[in-house]
Amino acid sequence: MKKPFFYEAKSETEVDIHIFGAIGEDEAYWNQGTNNTAYALVSLIKRLDKTYSRINVHINSPGGYIDDGLAIYNTLKAAKADVHTYNAGLVASMASIIILAGTTHFPKTSLYHLHSASTITIGNIKDHEEKIASLKVFENALQEAISAKIGLTIEEIQAKWFDGNEHYMSAATASEIGFVDFLEEVTVEPPAAINKLEKMSYQEVMNLYKQEVGTKREKSFLKRIAAIVKPNNNENPIDMSNTLKFKAKLTVLLALIGLQEFVLNSSNKVEIDIDEAYKINDALEAKDQEIDGLKQANTKLEEQNTGLNNRIAEMQTIIDGKPAGVAANPKGGDNSKDKDKKSVDELDDETSTALREYNKKLGLIK
Repeated sequence: MKKPFFYEAKSETEVDIHIFGAIGEDEAYWNQGTNNTAYALVSLIKRLDKTYSRINVHINSPGGYIDDGLAIYNTLKAAKADVHTYNAGLVASMASIIILAGTTHFPKTSLYHLHSASTITIGNIKDHEEKIASLKVFENALQEAISAKIGLTIEEIQAKWFDGNEHYMSAATASEIGFVDFLEEVTVEPPAAINKLEKMSYQEVMNLYKQEVGTKREKSFLKRIAAIVKPNNNENPIDMSNTLKFKAKLTVLLALIGLQEFVLNSSNKVEIDIDEAYKINDALEAKDQEIDGLKQANTKLEEQNTGLNNRIAEMQTIIDGKPAGVAANPKGGDNSKDKDKKSVDELDDETSTALREYNKKLGLIK
């Protein structure tokens, strides 16, 4: 099944077209399964030109047929919309002409390629001579497109890139020559979560960092953390709960991943040795665990205290409900009120013991 170009609307006024693979019907030569023909793309461009004011064409192609490519190039040049073309990786041969139809954008990691036109001829000397003459006509059309972009003469272009050799160049070199209008860094917008670091807990920041390690967004993530640890333009640190510990932990994180020096304010610099950073991190984690353990113990003691108070209240209710002057047990045992009273005393002792233990935990008594 053929995999044609595709397009997608970015907004009500802007649309992206993606041309990946060979230009033209490629089954006979390229065998890539694409269908980037003039018949398909010209009709699409004309239709989109009626709806959108900007058309972005993203190209990654080894080249293809000149007749298809020139039709696509000329249609883009004639469009009323503002046409921008983007080198998505490699733009070679015929594709190197199509990309010149708009304002060109090249990432620094992309490649550009030019060479002489080529074909296959079967026949006698006259057949070959006729084909050579037609190739020169085809090449002249390509050279006109290049001249319109960079301003060199046809003769200069022929000598430089239509000499029978292959001419690959980096995006930077292509930019120096004039093929590139915008030489761009490859950047990725950080996800919305990164922009909300100030409102996140330390553990949430750590979880997010683990997701970003090794991705293109990691650099943006680190810059956002550094902005919290090191305020810009002598601004005050971001006001958040438990700010000191939060900043300390972020500083440790940055040290662990290699950013070992931070300006904490206008007059103070700190360098953290990696071994010390591990020790600090371990100490912080241990302290967190200790605090969590005390909180849990406190909660448990409060629950026990509440339970004991409830039992005391129940016993007191029973005592208060007994009629006065209940006869003693015939066998000499305590009467029922004395039994209830004893139970209350026992509960008081249990409560006192629990409270003492609780105060010891809090360090109030030894």
